[in-house]
Amino acid sequence: MKAKIIITFFILTFTTICVSDDSRFILKVENNLNILTEKQTGEFIVLKTFNQKAAQILRIEKTKHFELIYFDAGEAGTSKMIGHEKVAIFDIKKRKFLDDTYIVKLTGLDKKMQPTFKIEDDKIIYHYPLD
Repeated sequence: MKAKIIITFFILTFTTICVSDDSRFILKVENNLNILTEKQTGEFIVLKTFNQKAAQILRIEKTKHFELIYFDAGEAGTSKMIGHEKVAIFDIKKRKFLDDTYIVKLTGLDKKMQPTFKIEDDKIIYHYPLD
């Protein structure tokens, strides 16, 4: 009995689960890794965040070819903390995540310093002004 309690406590301590509103995407935090999984296919992507922050799903948008999973990726900075919102992209036809995530919003910077991200047909158009 004690062993079951200890094991349950260990699992709950080191694993955090966040389920999106539509329940298709599950976000688990295991050993400081943010793992986003699509339930039907089992496909997953590791989400990179700043300062070891546990990622949090903000919203999900669906386009003709993609599902866009927006998440809070934490803050970074030296003299001023900048919040980062990123997007992971699930290809509906191929039924898998694209390899990269994209920064789509930098909280704390003005409009001219914001990345531009849009999808036209099945193409991703992205520009990051700080490169």
